[in-house]
Amino acid sequence: MVAMFEFGIHTELLIKILLSIFLGGLIGLEREISHHPAGFRTNILICLGSTLFMFISYVTTTQTVAGVSLSLDPTRVAAGVVTGIGFLGAGVIFKKGANVKGLTTAASIWVVASIGLLVGSGLYFIAVVSTAAIVLILHIFHYLEKELLIYHELEFLKIRIKDKPGVKKRIEAGLKGRKIKISVTNFKRDRDELLLVYAVGLPRTIAKGRVTDLLMEIPEIIEAEWKDL
Repeated sequence: MVAMFEFGIHTELLIKILLSIFLGGLIGLEREISHHPAGFRTNILICLGSTLFMFISYVTTTQTVAGVSLSLDPTRVAAGVVTGIGFLGAGVIFKKGANVKGLTTAASIWVVASIGLLVGSGLYFIAVVSTAAIVLILHIFHYLEKELLIYHELEFLKIRIKDKPGVKKRIEAGLKGRKIKISVTNFKRDRDELLLVYAVGLPRTIAKGRVTDLLMEIPEIIEAEWKDL
């Protein structure tokens, strides 16, 4: 009976390990293709680790060792995994200029851990369906987002011009005429020159280089460059 029980446990563990590797790998593959920091191996390890922690908690709730009944609450283990993944996810979030990067990667790490917990709990169907939904959201919705969202993330443009009447208004009118959202964040006068820094919402149909080229066609503009502030 003991040998049969152990065989059953080992078989169940093998199934959970293989399934968590497969599901975590699917999400990781999408992240790898999209060139994001947490890729193929990272997502597999997160999913597998969550599965093993949850599996251990379920096994120990029904086991007796040396006559002592072991008791481990699976929900506490799940909460511990979520907390640990939170620290891991925070490591991929960083600020670039006025924008925050890595939020989607952190969210994918978090949700991959939940897939591992589902597999470890034996909820295979929900884990598979959830993985399909996650891959759909990450991959397909990425292209929808590009089509539906008109503007890029906020950028900063530094322009140095000759301080002559009407030049600033002409530049701003030209940018707004191409549906570029702008607002002055800083300016500085230095003798006969004016340094302007704009926060720019750039339409996805216009490249930054194209904007720079158009600006440099204005004779009063001395310098125009994109900056990370």
